[in-house]
Amino acid sequence: AWLTYLIAIQLIEPAVAFTLFSGIIPVSALAASRLGIGTPVGKQSVMDKAGMALLILGMAMLAAFTLAGWSGFVRAEDGNLAGVALLGLALALVSGTLITGMLLSSHGLVRAGVGPLAQFGLRFPLYTVLAVGGFVLGLDTKEAAVPLPDYAFAVLIGLAVLAFPIYAVQKAVALTTTATIAAFAAAGPLVVFLLQMVEGRVDYSTATLAGLVVYFAGALAGMLAGMRRRKA
Repeated sequence: AWLTYLIAIQLIEPAVAFTLFSGIIPVSALAASRLGIGTPVGKQSVMDKAGMALLILGMAMLAAFTLAGWSGFVRAEDGNLAGVALLGLALALVSGTLITGMLLSSHGLVRAGVGPLAQFGLRFPLYTVLAVGGFVLGLDTKEAAVPLPDYAFAVLIGLAVLAFPIYAVQKAVALTTTATIAAFAAAGPLVVFLLQMVEGRVDYSTATLAGLVVYFAGALAGMLAGMRRRKA
């Protein structure tokens, strides 16, 4: 999941990639529930349906703007903008869908009696093995050799940064539903867009902002509908 996402942000605007990545999680979680996979989703309110419709509309707008070349960034060095944009969009959607699969499988393990710490103890070493395998195969080869101390420092930072979020997700899975996690995850892209603006390495566009506004309105409606359900 993360490999496809990291490739996606190399091809298209990071805010767009993260929006599609985050947005497809609640969409695919709802679709899975309708197919009888995972935790059943109860009857949806008008606000739920409106939020989901706006979420999908915002994602569609961002995809269309990216394909049209109106977003802030597409790595189309050979001039094949549409092809590169389509690949980046597809990878972002695939990565989010895979995250949904991970959440659903984690819920299944929790119901089977496998707790968050046990899942973390299995999943994190597997991530590490895959990362080492990718390095050995040269999937992340740099143009210039990286000094060993710098490489070791980067690995330690990566372990520290990733370990807590991975465990936090496992803990959240044990405490709430996939749909709830997905609803809160969907609200993240606006933060990524703001960070992208502050960093300044990648251009942004008014078209991206327009799509994000529609998307975020849907994400906010979904969160409010979920909070209202829990209070009822």
